[in-house]
Amino acid sequence: MKIRDLHEGFVDSFKKGYNKTAPAPLDPSAAPSTDTKQSVFSMLDPRDTKKILANIINGQPLDNRQMSLIKKMYAKL
Repeated sequence: MKIRDLHEGFVDSFKKGYNKTAPAPLDPSAAPSTDTKQSVFSMLDPRDTKKILANIINGQPLDNRQMSLIKKMYAKL
């Protein structure tokens, strides 16, 4: 079997998907689903959460902004 006899790979997958139509855009007027329950932690940016947790783990004090974010989260629990 020669390499050029193979018909599998990136290029063939690209060719198969190239001619397919793109999915329709979402309707912006549609209301978001309320079935999913949001976590309190989802209100924080992941980078902020990481910095806050790193400070807590390392025993460092939190600054005023970080403390206010933690207090807001605590109030929603």
